Amino acid sequence: AAPASAKSVLFNGSFEDGVPGNVGGMYFGSTYANMPVSGSSWDIWRSLSGWTTVSGTGVEVQTKRTLGLTPHSGNYYIELDSAGNSAIRQMVDLTRGRYKFSFAYSPRSTNPGTNNIHFALTDLVSGTAHGPNPGQGTRTGQWTLFSYDLKVENAGSYALTLGASGRSD
Repeated sequence: AAPASAKSVLFNGSFEDGVPGNVGGMYFGSTYANMPVSGSSWDIWRSLSGWTTVSGTGVEVQTKRTLGLTPHSGNYYIELDSAGNSAIRQMVDLTRGRYKFSFAYSPRSTNPGTNNIHFALTDLVSGTAHGPNPGQGTRTGQWTLFSYDLKVENAGSYALTLGASGRSD
């Protein structure tokens, strides 16, 4: 989320900043910085810098080495249906004004019942990115950008939540 003419108000919006305390991942003990080049190409954490798991096992961080999918920006992307459906949250402080909320999404498989991502920014916007679904334009192995214009009437702290929905597999 960002004011229409300014920089991002999210912290670690592209998941490049790793994990607090550089703790190893829960499955392989991966070091975050090494995943793009050596060892496991993915692992799961309860929290990432700026993000906290609010449901499920945790957030799976992947690199291009995992599925051959080039991250939309940087070296990392996340999967929220890894060891089960998970959701992550970040609190963002917004002033009055106009903002653009956007994210890149790519479904992992061709089964539309298992690839949905729910998103919500408190009471300002919520919905589901469906995939793959020709009406939404999403395709496996490609990023689709979802973007929403928001008007914030009251300054405050807002919860941004991203979570897997659909069958947990």
